[in-house]
Order: sequence, then structure tokens, then C-alpha cells
Amino acid sequence: MTAKRRIGKATKDPAKPTKDCTKKPQKIAIARMTKTYNSTVFSFFKTSANLSFSTFSVKWNQWLKGAFTIIKSIFELKTSFLMVDDLDRKIIDILKLNSRQSYAEIGKQVFLSPSSVRERIKKLEDTGVIKGYSLRVNQTLLGNSLEVFIMLKMFSGKLKPALVEIETYPEVKEAYRITGQHNLFIRVALKDQLHLQQFIDKLVNFGEPTTHLILSRVGKKMT
Repeated sequence: MTAKRRIGKATKDPAKPTKDCTKKPQKIAIARMTKTYNSTVFSFFKTSANLSFSTFSVKWNQWLKGAFTIIKSIFELKTSFLMVDDLDRKIIDILKLNSRQSYAEIGKQVFLSPSSVRERIKKLEDTGVIKGYSLRVNQTLLGNSLEVFIMLKMFSGKLKPALVEIETYPEVKEAYRITGQHNLFIRVALKDQLHLQQFIDKLVNFGEPTTHLILSRVGKKMT
């Protein structure tokens, strides 16, 4: 039996996870350039100790140009490493819906291997794009049947003490400083109307609250 020769190029299966080629080249290049820069600094000062002033000035200017080129290259590489591409955005969208998915599950959705997904997520975490992972809970099942937004217009001189005090309230789930007539925007989870009244009584020591009852969430969570 004679072996048949394969004609043409092999085609890649689009559904098969591919190897991510953007994992480590930037870090390796940055490390090498940093090492080169350090060695040029050491070499320059080692060889310039016995030079005349004019010769030293010439070599100093030459070294500065070379050092500037290296530093510029390092900065450009670091900038490219920090860039978020379309695949990163897809991974972020998946993590928004469920951050407990495995690398393999995420990889199937973006056509990358689990190791490539892990590298990308680690890069997003290291560069601060992903700040952390949060937990969403059902406040009703925790005994909080009311959720409200409260906008607080602060009295003069009460902003700083209010910021410190409000941070200690367990009812407060989110709080933001905002522009406009009001100073603070707060999302609060409460047991009932009596609890709401008691909470407002605490806020009136700092300013004038305006309360809005949350009826329901519209659409999926956006961040």
C-alpha cells in the first residue's frame, strides 16, 4: 500500500482553542531592554573616570541619546502590554456574568486554550483593569425587603464627618460622591419602612435626604 501525499495546506478548526501568542514576549523584551540599559549605565561610568572634560561631554551626549532610545522603547512596550484588545473585552464580559467560570469554560467561548485565558486574566489583574471580584446577593432572602436610593444634600461642614460615619452603616451597600445639588448618592438595603425611617433619622444629622424606592433592576448588570 502506498501512502497518499496530502495536497494543499491544512486548515484550522475554528472551534478548536488556539494558542495565544501575546502572553510573554512583551515582558521578556522589557526585561532584556532594562538589563541593557543598566549595563550601559555601569559601562559608561566605569570607562569615563579618566577622560578629559571635552571627551566626557561628547560621550555623555552620545550615552544620553542611547539611553533615551532604550527608555522610550521600554515605555512603548509597557504601553502595548497594557492595551486591552477585543479578546480581553470578551473575557471581561464573560466574567461580569459569572466570574466563577473555569478557564476551560471561558476558553471555549473565545476559542483560546485554558492557559491562554489564564495568562490574559492575570495580565488584566496585574495591570489593574480587573480590580476584583464581587458577590451579588438576594437582599430579600437576607431579610431586607426594601432597597432604596438616597441622595443627600450636605449641611455646611458636615461632608467629612458624614463620609466617615456612613462607611460604618451596614445598611449601605454602595455610596458615591456626586456633582450637582446633592453631594452623596447611596444605595441602601433595609428590612421595612420602620427601618427606613430610623435610617433617615440618622442621615438628617448630616444633611437633607431625598429617598427613591427601588422597584426592580432593568436589564443585566452594567459596569
